Amino acid sequence: MTTILKTHNLSIGYVDKKTTNILHKNISLSVNQGELVCLLGPNGAGKSTLLRSLSGVQKQLSGNIFLHNKSVSEYSIKNLSQQIGLVLTERNFSGMRVIDLVSLGRYPYTGFFARLTKTDYKIVLKVLQDTGLIKFKHKLINELSDGEQQRVMIARVLAQQTSLIILDEPTAFLDLPGRYEVFQMLVNLAHDYNKTILLSTHDLDLAIKFADKIWLLGKDKPFVCGIPEDLILKGQFAYFFDNNKLKFNLQSGSFEVSGKIQKPVHINGNGIEAQWISKALNRKGYYESNDPNLPINIEIKNSGNYTLNNHNTEHKADSIETLLDLLE
Repeated sequence: MTTILKTHNLSIGYVDKKTTNILHKNISLSVNQGELVCLLGPNGAGKSTLLRSLSGVQKQLSGNIFLHNKSVSEYSIKNLSQQIGLVLTERNFSGMRVIDLVSLGRYPYTGFFARLTKTDYKIVLKVLQDTGLIKFKHKLINELSDGEQQRVMIARVLAQQTSLIILDEPTAFLDLPGRYEVFQMLVNLAHDYNKTILLSTHDLDLAIKFADKIWLLGKDKPFVCGIPEDLILKGQFAYFFDNNKLKFNLQSGSFEVSGKIQKPVHINGNGIEAQWISKALNRKGYYESNDPNLPINIEIKNSGNYTLNNHNTEHKADSIETLLDLLE
């Protein structure tokens, strides 16, 4: 497996007047070719600072950053822009056409007058085709939806033809279908086109579902890296995010309100019906138990045919909503 980016004893932060503010130190990490890596952490943990440092936009306080086994400091600005594509949260391209914005990705390869060659233009058109944006190529950016605009920003760095793409909060402000669409596009780019993609996000559920690796960054906590399943089983998500209001559920892989009094219930059945009944019960303060002798039992006969035995009183329900009402 080819390592694209790695660090050794990296310290990040910023200098404010004469004061050096260290956010994190001694970070050693690596990113391999064809991986989708998601960076998660609470607000103010230093996620954007880490991404800017790795991309060369912001100088690290100490330590080394290597891109293709060569120190980032040894790259010229032009050469670095041919290796790293960067998408930040700030956008101010509303007056541009889609094709003109995507064409900006070719500027690291153009001459002094930034004129596109026929080859450049072919690359831009192929990127527009691959990202499903070809039909929007003459539209203004402000005429597109938020999800479409984000696709254009990703298309711009694809036209840049870099081996590494870094994105800061690419799903911010997108609706649920838009977030899934962006994540699926990034997965395809990593796995089908062998791009290496690093992004920061607050979408824990999507990161767990799609990421090859997850990086966790927290205030006054050591940097942690691993595949989602290992991090869950080792309690790392709980360590980084649990507080007096939220608790990470190992079974569901999501956060729940902590301190809630939960009552056990036994579900006699399996499959998709049992899964969604369990989720509905959990929302109402119940948790599923394997003990068949509990005073509350639910039997699933088939879809829309449920029997509730609540302290020796039997009820029939034809929907999950009715089942919840009977438990009240």
